[in-house]
Amino acid sequence: MSVCKSRCFAIFASLVLGSPAAVHALTLQSHYEFEGNTNNSVPGAPAGTLNGDAALTNIDAAVGTGSLMLDGAGDYLGTTALGVPGSAQLYEGKISLHFKNTNSAQSLGNKQFYGNLNSNDSTAILFGTNGAGGLQMFIRSANNNVYQIRNAIGGNAFNIDTTYADGDWHQIEYEWAIDASGGSGSIKVDGTALETQTVLNSLTTGSPITPWEFDLPLGARNNRGSIDHTWEGLIDDVRVYGIPEPAAVVLALFGAAAGLLVTRRRRTG
Repeated sequence: MSVCKSRCFAIFASLVLGSPAAVHALTLQSHYEFEGNTNNSVPGAPAGTLNGDAALTNIDAAVGTGSLMLDGAGDYLGTTALGVPGSAQLYEGKISLHFKNTNSAQSLGNKQFYGNLNSNDSTAILFGTNGAGGLQMFIRSANNNVYQIRNAIGGNAFNIDTTYADGDWHQIEYEWAIDASGGSGSIKVDGTALETQTVLNSLTTGSPITPWEFDLPLGARNNRGSIDHTWEGLIDDVRVYGIPEPAAVVLALFGAAAGLLVTRRRRTG
């Protein structure tokens, strides 16, 4: 079997047979550039809405000429209940953004780049800092299964209030993949992976993740309809990646053959 055919079969098997190995190419599913507006450059992805004192500035930017400015007092960018990352991205994805801490004296505590909690079930995310100012990634399913990592105590700790309150732009990347046996992931700052510890790892591809009930905020947490954990500083070039729909991947690889397989399964099922 050729290398191409072998790889295609492996991808096909992971999609159809449920292999725990993640073999997906992530695609850009949301992108806020803040170039004079809060539009989303990905077709069909929701535009953002400025809330509170949130504002756009063209005085300082990490990429291009504009960025989002937040004062940490309840303001944020709303991305609607259809905002990304949502239920379709939370099994496998990546968030990349640039930030600048504009207040070295802001208090330690929880601050979120993205945070949302449903009210009718337990689906939730926290991509931001923990109570000690270090970084964490937290994804929870509707039935309360969790994948959570944070920078290790005593490791190359990230402290949002001191280490990176240097007046410079920094890039943060959260990346994760959930399979049948649990999750794996990483947190990088300026291209360097932080030493992390796994806090909880019960989330699997069998855990249900439901759509958001509330507006997904950038720069804060929506705690079942109430905004808290607001970020103070600048944010720019926010990109969220996820996996394409499995059926689309199969059809792209196998064309009509995959279509025949799906048809046959339906007829004989």
